[in-house]
Amino acid sequence: MPVVVQNRKASDISHIWLIVSKATAAVLGGFVVTYWTGAAVAKTAMAWNLLSRADAGMFSGLVQLVVYVALIIWVCGTASMRKAWLVLALLTALLVGVSEFTPGPHRWRAGRTGQHVGAMAFSNIGMNGHRRHTA
Repeated sequence: MPVVVQNRKASDISHIWLIVSKATAAVLGGFVVTYWTGAAVAKTAMAWNLLSRADAGMFSGLVQLVVYVALIIWVCGTASMRKAWLVLALLTALLVGVSEFTPGPHRWRAGRTGQHVGAMAFSNIGMNGHRRHTA
């Protein structure tokens, strides 16, 4: 009876690489896409005057949760890792474009134009929480 000898080392290494690539794409690639999804959703909601700043942040957090879980499931179920990485890269590029290059509120503009963000709006409260007395 003939016996077929296979190179088990190459097969094992390619299988390990597939698992590492899938885990990296699901966790890190999903995180990057999810981050930019939140930024794009919040910016779009504020630019179209659909939600206030706080509500847009809360809504984008909920959208991020759904997107992250969906991406992890999708990447783990994808047959081709090349396709998975390509789709993650294209989604990231699209979302970066939407969140950074479309008109609307920007994160970095608020501090430079004199608009106060968050707790900085309470300018009459000192560093230790006491009100400053002005004459």
